[in-house]
Amino acid sequence: MGIPLLLPALEYLRTDVADERNLGYIEYVEKFFSFVGLETNFFSIVIVAAIFIFTGQLMVLIIELFNKRVQISLINNYMHEFISRYYEANWSWISDDQSGKFHSAVSREAGGASEAHLDSQRVFTSLIYVIVYTGIALLLSASITLWAAIFFGCILLINIKYADKINEMSKVWNQVSISLSSFISSLTRNKKFFKATSNYRYYIDIVLEKVKEANKRNWDLTLVGGILNTFTTMTGVFFIILIFLLHSYLNINLSELIILLLVFNQLAPQFSKLSGNYTRISQKIPIHQSANNRIKELKENMELTGTKDFVSLKPIRFDNVSFGYNKDKMVLKNADVEIQSLCSTAIVGGSGAGKSTLLDLFLGLLKPVSGVVYYGDIRHEDLNIATLRSKVAYVSQETTLIDGSLLYNLKITNPKASKAEVKDVCLKSQINEMINELPDGLDTEIGENGIKLSGGQRQRVALGRALMTNPEILILDEATSQLDSETELFIQRAIKGLHKKLTIIIVAHRLSTVRFADTIYVLEKGRIVEHGSYAELLEQKGRLYALDVLQH
Repeated sequence: MGIPLLLPALEYLRTDVADERNLGYIEYVEKFFSFVGLETNFFSIVIVAAIFIFTGQLMVLIIELFNKRVQISLINNYMHEFISRYYEANWSWISDDQSGKFHSAVSREAGGASEAHLDSQRVFTSLIYVIVYTGIALLLSASITLWAAIFFGCILLINIKYADKINEMSKVWNQVSISLSSFISSLTRNKKFFKATSNYRYYIDIVLEKVKEANKRNWDLTLVGGILNTFTTMTGVFFIILIFLLHSYLNINLSELIILLLVFNQLAPQFSKLSGNYTRISQKIPIHQSANNRIKELKENMELTGTKDFVSLKPIRFDNVSFGYNKDKMVLKNADVEIQSLCSTAIVGGSGAGKSTLLDLFLGLLKPVSGVVYYGDIRHEDLNIATLRSKVAYVSQETTLIDGSLLYNLKITNPKASKAEVKDVCLKSQINEMINELPDGLDTEIGENGIKLSGGQRQRVALGRALMTNPEILILDEATSQLDSETELFIQRAIKGLHKKLTIIIVAHRLSTVRFADTIYVLEKGRIVEHGSYAELLEQKGRLYALDVLQH
């Protein structure tokens, strides 16, 4: 509205030839000024035009801030979906999913997908500008506007053609970036292995090649996009210069020429923005699709669960349970197991015997191919698995701690724990002596994944962290398999101290850990070959007896 008012202002400067004012809409301007009680003259028109133009620019700022706020909201939504739904997915999907894909989705794709939304909003804004300025240009000169439409239309077709190429290039770049993220994740997970040997050189060469490829793809995208954007801007400026040079041939007076130049000076950048935003959308669409496909995949692979809540102090029973990742090869075959409440149950056997599979079935991470797992009187398909897991504490062979203080790691599962509760857990998990040896006690920073602690210390901290939740069921999954004898003794004392206070399930191949267990199940090639107390099984001189002799 502001720019067209500048032309009547110029006409009003020609006070000596007032009857030559040849703009058809000047009478509407005069009526508007009369309606609002303003005198129509050069100064009043310029002031009103300036108010409109400044208000328009302020609206541009507001729109851009609004769009940015929407983008930030979208980033939050994407990250929330990626992170919160990840552990709601079933275990089979999680175990197959590459960690690099998760990292890439959270750190890169969430932002890229939101930028696609932001650019689409900018396209809409630019389109409004183009339509408005084109309408103004039509009022001033229909013939020039028609030529402009043809000229800019050709430029738009060129942009659309190259946008498809940019879209394909972006798909390749996104896949390379995801692959690079996976390689970097592996590099950080295995940092001690690589640091302790010279093996890192070969692997780092592979990672650096991926870095080089990803950056090359990014450069190619930037180059094509930059050339296209510059071409669009330069052709727009060329058209404006052309109008200026041919104004006499086009039969437009000086005032109209000035306003036309102002209009096209605004129209050309907006058209350039429209084309540029369209190109960027083409670049971001593969990332947007990848992000939304991941959310779709997460939703499709949500863990199925029943509605009945787990009831404590009832036995858990495996009734003829079999499981296999494919029908031709069963990992666990016709297993009958009973886990009594407030008792210690051990599952032993060699590597590949099916111990971890049985444990995963108990936790509901896997579902039986045949047979039923009963939680009290509740069948596994009817159990609300979250109510079981809320009462379970889990300590695995691969201890993972968080960068921070020892106290922070202990309280990570129970932030509101009191000092008395922390002290009690430290006693139960046999880490009091260790705490006294640390420079800052509980406030000692233990480094990423507890790198400043020994393996045995990390394992005891993991046990303490597990007990901080006041669990009813404690699971030790090969928790002592890699410990020295002294540290294993600490863990054994801790477990014995919890005997008859919790339901304890121990998965192990080292028999020293399970001697005190009430019931031991011995697995071999996916089948339970014997069960009973340690003494009973030794007397039978079966598989446990053979393992005992071998380990001694």
